[in-house]
Amino acid sequence: MRESVKAVFSVILMFAIIPVMISFLPIVSDDIPPESRWFMRVWGGSFSFIALVIILKLHWKKDASLDHLKLLTKKYFNSDGFGFIPTTTSVNGSGYLLVYFQNQFDHPCHACIAIRPGVNFFMNRANIQTYIFNVKCPAMGYGVVQMPIGLPRKVQGKKQTFEVGCSVQYPQGKGQRVCFNDGIYLRANSQFKDEFGTALKVASVASGSVLSIVTSKPASIVLKLPDHVAEQLSHPPTQTLRILWQSGDPPLQPDNK
Repeated sequence: MRESVKAVFSVILMFAIIPVMISFLPIVSDDIPPESRWFMRVWGGSFSFIALVIILKLHWKKDASLDHLKLLTKKYFNSDGFGFIPTTTSVNGSGYLLVYFQNQFDHPCHACIAIRPGVNFFMNRANIQTYIFNVKCPAMGYGVVQMPIGLPRKVQGKKQTFEVGCSVQYPQGKGQRVCFNDGIYLRANSQFKDEFGTALKVASVASGSVLSIVTSKPASIVLKLPDHVAEQLSHPPTQTLRILWQSGDPPLQPDNK
């Protein structure tokens, strides 16, 4: 909602400032009656100022709860108030895909995150499967979900672009927003009709949630893949989810972040 309001007032600012600029251009303003020039400057300037103040007020609104994701990274994905950022690691020769997440509202949410390799110059994808994460996040919750991954030897240790999709549901309604960083905002779009969107829908139905697919064109992130890890998994990957903090908990210690 806040992002939509900012978008509306950005459009208002853009259209309001145009007549102000025109009224000061000698090649154009000489043909405009003085009364009209005054009207364009006063009203255009007033609407521009009001729109700018509202945009800045929304942008710099102070968080009511600690934004844990902002401590990890300057930019993260935001799907309707559910923030998350993927990363990778390795443990004892096994590669893992991790997603840190945070609920920006004071009511619990269900989120479905899908991550797949992006296409290269030749429109081909790396031989890495699509990974689906189902997250039940408590009110204002912050946590991490991880899944083991098998990586072909030729991509290990290299940078890889991944496309990201997400859908979110608030069974009890959103409640009040407590963190206000919009990050890389993923907009809802029911026309997300490709195999990636289908995988996300199937995962949503399987988890018992009726969710809308977010973003018509998948956002992307570049991740450094772990090196010297298993190329294949001995069993189907399963996710492990940990809630690191939620409403009512004491502040996190640095080692837990």
